[in-house]
Amino acid sequence: STLWFREELNKLEKYHTSKGTYYFPSEYVKEVKNSYYIYQGAHMGLGENRRLKNALEIEGSFRMQYIKMLLDKH
Repeated sequence: STLWFREELNKLEKYHTSKGTYYFPSEYVKEVKNSYYIYQGAHMGLGENRRLKNALEIEGSFRMQYIKMLLDKH
């Protein structure tokens, strides 16, 4: 339902940083062979080096902005 979705989206807001980015826990953006991301299909990484310190921030920020963009369209 829409209410459930909004509540879950609000939970993601706790990962909003003071820089305006999102830093999700690694399990939220994990890519597993033959599996799926929490938000999208399998193997949807952005191509960033996951060993870099800011990889989770890049990924989380992109995913959150993508979700918000989709919401704005509806």
